[in-house]
Amino acid sequence: MNRSNQSFSENISEEISMASRSNHGEGPGRRLIEGARNPLSRLTQLERHTFEGSRLIRDNFYNVIEELCPLVQSHTDQNSRLTLQSWLHNRPSSLNNPPPNNESFVIDLEGNFNQTGDNNTDSNNIQVIDSPTSQGVLDLSNSSGEGNNNSLGSDEGSNETFQQNAEINPAIIFLKKYFPFALILIGKLILDHIPSILLFLGLYGTFGFYNSRLKSEIALHMQRSSIFLIFANFHIFITIFCFYLLYDDMKLYLILVFIPPYSDNYPKTVTDLLWIVAVSDFILKLITIFVKICLTLIPHKVFEAKYRGKWYLAVETTSQLYRCLVPIQPWLYYLLESYQGPQKVIGVFLSAAYMVAKGADLMGRTKTWWASVLKLLQNVQLGVSPDKDQLTLAGLNCPICHDDFDQPVKLTCDHVFCEECVARWFDREQTCPLCRAKVVDDPTWRDGGTTQFVQLY
Repeated sequence: MNRSNQSFSENISEEISMASRSNHGEGPGRRLIEGARNPLSRLTQLERHTFEGSRLIRDNFYNVIEELCPLVQSHTDQNSRLTLQSWLHNRPSSLNNPPPNNESFVIDLEGNFNQTGDNNTDSNNIQVIDSPTSQGVLDLSNSSGEGNNNSLGSDEGSNETFQQNAEINPAIIFLKKYFPFALILIGKLILDHIPSILLFLGLYGTFGFYNSRLKSEIALHMQRSSIFLIFANFHIFITIFCFYLLYDDMKLYLILVFIPPYSDNYPKTVTDLLWIVAVSDFILKLITIFVKICLTLIPHKVFEAKYRGKWYLAVETTSQLYRCLVPIQPWLYYLLESYQGPQKVIGVFLSAAYMVAKGADLMGRTKTWWASVLKLLQNVQLGVSPDKDQLTLAGLNCPICHDDFDQPVKLTCDHVFCEECVARWFDREQTCPLCRAKVVDDPTWRDGGTTQFVQLY
């Protein structure tokens, strides 16, 4: 036993002498000698190097996370996903090749990853465990506290997008299912009423064309085309005559005088009722344009321009009031005749509801018509006659026609114009041509235009 202990001591002494001869100064050999002489010193140095290594790894992790934060934020703003390839591509070259380290450490990964697949980490989630038994162990636990605000923001955005998609998807599916059937029904409806649809489009096109041209011809004043206006009246007359001749069996012209055309072809469905009311409305619009063309054809010496705007307004408001009254009879006839026997009471209640709803529109049209009649009867002067000094100060030329003043008139804003020129200006505007001061009321319908509104009820 003594011999074995003596041989072991000799071996240790030889190893220490060899290590001292091969290594001078600080190094692994020196640490080995000191460790062999004092095992506690070796353990202390190992713990110190382990702590230094853990600090180095912790610093490296901090640097990596600082690099990841702006990348994660930018990818969150761009609604894109951060991958390992994109991160390695964007990180500095100095970090792509870390210095070699032969010392190994234990890393504890106890992360709780959320269900959305976001594995974002924050510097607050890295902790160094300083317990005596686990020194140098890093804990990368992903807490569920206040950290990772970017991840929460992205989660909220994704949840909102998911909710929106959840609301839109059923609507899209519904449209995909029923859109073909809707097309089939629309196609069937068009095929069954092709003549009526073509007639309606023809009346609408005729009205729109002559309504636009009439306003242009009125604006031309003395340069208007009388030949075109005469042709337009002739065309409108032929159009109305051919329409009622084509539908003579239905006697639709009686509707214009509030007489119900008692016939078997009188409206039995809502579509028939709406078509009859709409067509009658366009016929009345064409008659309104016919009357306005007749007023436009009157020579200016007989019918002065300053009075034409008020007449156009009176004709238009009268037409709108009359067109508001015409649909009452067809609607009441349809609502009352749709029910027979005891169900007639339902028709009475529906007719009463229709009249109540119609009353507000009818009262508004009546007030507008009465106001236009009062304007027609009143002889309102646009201004006063200026004296010679005011004419000289104005320049002796009308700013509108650039000619000598003809019956000059001074407005409330002290600007002077020809009475006829400024009267035609106020048929379209309500402000002074020079200073834009308000002088007259709303000039709507004084330019000869006709409303585009279709009276269906």
